[in-house]
Amino acid sequence: MHCANLYMIGTTTSYAENEIYCQTVLGALRECLGIIEQPGICKVGQPCTYGGQGICGAQWGHSACGLRRVKNYSPRITGCASVRARTIDTRIILPDQYLAGDVGTSTETATATQTC
Repeated sequence: MHCANLYMIGTTTSYAENEIYCQTVLGALRECLGIIEQPGICKVGQPCTYGGQGICGAQWGHSACGLRRVKNYSPRITGCASVRARTIDTRIILPDQYLAGDVGTSTETATATQTC
């Protein structure tokens, strides 16, 4: 499961969360074998601002992802604007070794408006 979440604090501050986890068809949490992801927050008409890239999994030379929801956050942005959450280059190695996503794969939320 890969989700891009958009959060607003008050009326002028927003940030994005990238949330990834693996599960069975019945909804039980499973450990992803590898994850590479990077969350971003975008103001309409301006370049997106991205947080640090998150990586886990032995396939990419890192520690195991663990049996959990992997979350990573973008920087906060402020001001009156329309914003959306975005992730880029997301790659997930599922428990059955299947690679979901790749460089160029992104997920976005709908646009929300910060009111001032």
